[in-house]
Amino acid sequence: MAGHIARFVYFCVLCLNSVMAWAQPLTRDHVPEPLRTWSNWALFGQNELDCVLMYNDAKSRYCAWPGRMQLNINEKGGDFVQFWGVFAPTWVTLPGNRTNWPQSVKVDGQPAIVLSRSGRPAVFLAAGKYRVEGVFVWDDVPRSLQIPAEVGVVELSLSGAPVRFPDVDRSGQLWLSNRDNFSQEKLQENKLDIQVFRRIIDEVPTQVVTRIVLTVAGTHREIVLGKALLDGATPIALSSELPARLEPDGRIRAQVRPGNWTIELSSRLLRDALELPLHHVSKPWSDFEV
Repeated sequence: MAGHIARFVYFCVLCLNSVMAWAQPLTRDHVPEPLRTWSNWALFGQNELDCVLMYNDAKSRYCAWPGRMQLNINEKGGDFVQFWGVFAPTWVTLPGNRTNWPQSVKVDGQPAIVLSRSGRPAVFLAAGKYRVEGVFVWDDVPRSLQIPAEVGVVELSLSGAPVRFPDVDRSGQLWLSNRDNFSQEKLQENKLDIQVFRRIIDEVPTQVVTRIVLTVAGTHREIVLGKALLDGATPIALSSELPARLEPDGRIRAQVRPGNWTIELSSRLLRDALELPLHHVSKPWSDFEV
């Protein structure tokens, strides 16, 4: 019996050392066959493990990635179409609030149940890709319409006329009429200036903090930046004032709008680094890094 216990402890130590060496989570495909049938039981109620970690809170994750939002507004109402990519079952927020509640909401063409979540309309979606649509009805066009703050690309039409530069503030208010502090920066053509700064932390393991400073003018749009992640590095955290995510190839996908924004990527090298070569990166990217 003692021999069995010793072998079990030795096996656990080997597993622990392996995990520490690789510092990567075990995927379901790599679970040993005798334990694979227990995976669903062990992960019951842990659907959020398939979601993306929040940059500043290891206990929080976001489980849905917003696509573009299309809004057609007129004097008596309007309609919207919103695309979502969902990583695990979660609630997604719709445009509107208690005053302007969306009607006839459908998900992939099927009627959906809309509930109030912190005073905002929301629908519950399983993992997958979805098209969510609905309509608004009002007597007068509101001055602004609340949209999900995480949505970065908005296509707006007022009374059939496309609005090239939708005015969305940081809280997610889409302004349907000019506000007093409307920025003339939104009237400019599409422009993007990128500055890249990398901080090398000479520890064990070596860490690299990449700060990307964006100056954006023009329309709301989605861009791909990079390659932000150096070869041989694994990401630790992604901090962004805009909707952003790290692609598998090390590039950053972000939904940008006019203003000055900062994206910060923290990573560490999986091997000893005697040098950090920088490879040529295609536009949009800075020609110089500090």
